[in-house]
Amino acid sequence: MKKILSLMLGIATMFASCSQNEELPSENNSTKQVTFSLSTGSQAQTRAAVSLRYVMAIYDASGTSEVVAEQEFTTNTFAVRLDPGTYTCLFWADYGSTNYNATNLKSVALQDAATELDAFFAKKVITVSSGAAVNVTLNRAVAKVVLKETNRLEAGSIAVTYDGFKGFDVSQQAGILPATLTQTLPIASVLTGSATAPTEVGSFLLLANPDERFLSDFRVQYNSEAEKTITNVPVQANYVTNINGKFSENVNQQFVIFINDTWASAEKEVDYPPYLTFSAESTQTFNMELINFTLGAGEYFEYAVGNDNWTQFTSEVSNISFGGTLGNLRLRGKSSQGTAIDNGKYSKISFGDANVKVSCRGDIRTLVDYEHYETTSTANAGFTYLFQGCTALTTAPVLPATTLADYCYLSMFQGCTALTTAPVLPATTLANYCYNGMFANCTALTTAPALPATTLADYCYLSMFQGCTALTTAPVLPATTLADHCYRFMFMYCTGLSEVKMLAMDVSATDCLSYWLTSAGTNATSRTLTLSSQSIYNEIKNNVSYLPNNWSQGQATIQYTNP
Repeated sequence: MKKILSLMLGIATMFASCSQNEELPSENNSTKQVTFSLSTGSQAQTRAAVSLRYVMAIYDASGTSEVVAEQEFTTNTFAVRLDPGTYTCLFWADYGSTNYNATNLKSVALQDAATELDAFFAKKVITVSSGAAVNVTLNRAVAKVVLKETNRLEAGSIAVTYDGFKGFDVSQQAGILPATLTQTLPIASVLTGSATAPTEVGSFLLLANPDERFLSDFRVQYNSEAEKTITNVPVQANYVTNINGKFSENVNQQFVIFINDTWASAEKEVDYPPYLTFSAESTQTFNMELINFTLGAGEYFEYAVGNDNWTQFTSEVSNISFGGTLGNLRLRGKSSQGTAIDNGKYSKISFGDANVKVSCRGDIRTLVDYEHYETTSTANAGFTYLFQGCTALTTAPVLPATTLADYCYLSMFQGCTALTTAPVLPATTLANYCYNGMFANCTALTTAPALPATTLADYCYLSMFQGCTALTTAPVLPATTLADHCYRFMFMYCTGLSEVKMLAMDVSATDCLSYWLTSAGTNATSRTLTLSSQSIYNEIKNNVSYLPNNWSQGQATIQYTNP
């Protein structure tokens, strides 16, 4: 998980008001005075022109009968007189009634005209026997979502639609009143960013639970372009979710999502490695087997569940429970060879319950060197078979390496039948067998990654998408010179495939196109094949294994970039 430590301002300003006690009187002389002092800890507390307001309500020990109705205070320290006994106290803080209706702390309601959505809450059980001072630390009730552009956006706006909450129940410490909400982020001028230096488009706050929750239908729309849906966006109260990517529909790229563990200040950010993080809505079990794979001297992997300590391992681990109330499982390592050496020496992750779906995020390089993942060498790092057959896996980790090893991603996600989107593959120079069978039989895969490589290697794309029956459009294949067996079986049995663009000007390499389109596009209503020239078409048409009849002129539309 990419975490951000922050320096927060404004703490001293808020504490300056602590001496201004406000007391709720009682006519009963047997009551005891309880003084509450509220703090938001290291979280932001004041704004330049607006101070926090505080609301308190007190219930009996069971939390069902209200003893003191909602009372509003302008300072963070106030006194209440209570009979001896046990009470459940609810606290809320925000920037005014124009943002939230807090007349009922079991159903705090977001106002439609809200402009400053930051808010805090706490629930505390106290026992009164004599006068006492009670210190209460409030927790943030909202998450922050930040959109960052990695390409170029003209002036305009981005509309964000998501399934959120319009209310918060302090007694349950959770969001309530589910609703479909829309935020609009204006873009005043041209924005230009990159993958290594994304530019912030804008941000917004939303009510969120203290535990991580995934937004399965998170939609973004740039100007009047078609909406894009980003699945499994994690949000959590007091966490910042960064969504990095290209928001224009003209660019097809997977979004990279990082959730940060504290609110970021404008002054300082310290990035922590985005460890591989596995999330499940209910209890799941994690297994990692090392098959003929031996770590180097002093090398290891380690995992942690929820807030538990890290557990180090150098051989198989199994039946590690995570998910649901147990929290996420994080995985990191110090392994110069990644998780595999070749197709005979590798590691394999699996999950115990195929019916409990698992999402994975994070940077695969944190398994190589989690402390220096951004600069670590990947020249000898392989991840062969790592998730092969993980039918519960719905999302893949980030694979940003541009220097690849032979066999590095061979069959990495083969048979992951719940995987719908592939990770970005930025390498422009490939290695032997590097993507061989990488997504074979991923039957739910609807979007293939861009394949920008122009320097190919033997068997590099062999069977890469074989059996991806939901795939309708192939990625552009820009290389002009092919390598031996490079595209062999690449789209075989991709029955829904309707568009292929292959720009090679030299197809003389051994078996470079053998059976690459066999049984592909058989369920498509039409097929379009774009090639570099008529001569290339003639050459592959004359090879019986290079071009099946349904991709030939007459049964498919043939186009040329250089007629």
